[in-house]
Amino acid sequence: MNAAYIDFEALKSPLHPALIGILVDRGNTESFEQVVVDERLRPAVVARRHVHYATLEAAVARIVDLDLPIVGWSLFDRDLVVRSSVDPALTALWAARYFNAREEARRWRTKVHPGYRIVREDRFDPKHTLDRYAKLAGYADAAKLRGATPAKWIRHLLKQLAAQPRYRRVTRQTKRDWHALLEYNQHDCFALRHVHLKARSELQKWRAYEQTDYCVDGGGRRPVCFRIGGGGATLDALLSRYRSHRWAFMTAWNPASTPLPRRENDRRQGELISQLTATGCRCLRGEGRNADASWPPEESVFALDITSRDARRIGHQYGQLAIVVGERGRPPRLVACS
Repeated sequence: MNAAYIDFEALKSPLHPALIGILVDRGNTESFEQVVVDERLRPAVVARRHVHYATLEAAVARIVDLDLPIVGWSLFDRDLVVRSSVDPALTALWAARYFNAREEARRWRTKVHPGYRIVREDRFDPKHTLDRYAKLAGYADAAKLRGATPAKWIRHLLKQLAAQPRYRRVTRQTKRDWHALLEYNQHDCFALRHVHLKARSELQKWRAYEQTDYCVDGGGRRPVCFRIGGGGATLDALLSRYRSHRWAFMTAWNPASTPLPRRENDRRQGELISQLTATGCRCLRGEGRNADASWPPEESVFALDITSRDARRIGHQYGQLAIVVGERGRPPRLVACS
């Protein structure tokens, strides 16, 4: 996805932006830079090659001129600009293009990964922080986002520069703090992109599952087909025929909707059916037919007499994001395997 992923580091008492990290994806290229927007910190731009100084208005104008969605975590970065003295025409464009990735990530966690629990250290600990979602999304350096003290690092450098305006002459600890801030800000931007792309991709797949036709060969002239939330009467008739009460529709094909060669899919599907029959489940042949004609139908299995919990566990074992489950008298449900 073409976008500009941004993250401000700022002092909050009073609110004053110090640095903005900008990660730009356009086509097949990526670029990352960090812009110091506090004049007092300008001497510290020598710390890294990709760090430079600009006024807040100039930095905002440059991002707006990219003509890309501006992705941030929460509304803090949006409102920091909106409430600043930046030209109102620029702030209007900034606000119009701004996308709050945290809200999308929350929907993603709730729907696709409901088993992922967020445990706060205390009642003052913010719940929906980027580091927690980065961990869920598999960002390799998620741990580096936890426990940082950016405001403390900024104040330390400001104090040193007030006494000694040349960055090269500040203490080693001050330089370590500044480099820690730059590294933390960089991880914020890259983790933000990682979470955003993961959440968006899996939510799109989930919506595709909701539009899929699930068909079962029940021994009649035609397969029994249904969608999520529908087909209750025909499914109940099928269950009555086999004297069953509950079921699960699943596949071992294409884990997490990542295409695999047909031979590999067939091998995996054979293992799945063998595993189900070994546990006493009766299996009917099924097929998942995606609404997108470019996605080939997936060989599936309609497993009778299996609990939702066992089916989810097996689906997770085969790398599936979700499976379909149901009981007699109730509509089919799409449930996450995580």
